[in-house]
Amino acid sequence: MCRNAAAYKMGHSDLVYEAERFVHLTSSPSRFANSEEAHEFLSYVLNTQWFNNRWPKTGRKGVSVTFSRHAAAWSNVDTNQIWLPFWACNTMTLLHELAHICSHDTEHGQSFRDAHLALVKRFMGADAARAYKHALIALGV
Repeated sequence: MCRNAAAYKMGHSDLVYEAERFVHLTSSPSRFANSEEAHEFLSYVLNTQWFNNRWPKTGRKGVSVTFSRHAAAWSNVDTNQIWLPFWACNTMTLLHELAHICSHDTEHGQSFRDAHLALVKRFMGADAARAYKHALIALGV
């Protein structure tokens, strides 16, 4: 349930995106200069023992990332594919899409938010995770 009137008027996904924007303002997620950097980061994440202990099926199956001309970043939880438009080529957005795949949550439900928060904390740091968590709480998500 949303705790304030402005947040109440926003949709659930909009609230998650708003919390992510707050992290962008406070933590400056790394931007990927090109697709190779995004692939390297994703490969690093997928090959960590931490990731494979938490989501063994996702790690074994693998995940691919492709740059696209779409207006929005998106992922396919059935094929483990992520598409990122140029404006979304950053760690926060890549981890967001990866959280959809790990949680098998195509929306932004609790399983998605738990996965995303864990990924942010592990790969962006405790400060970014704290900012994200506080923003979600402040927005009533």
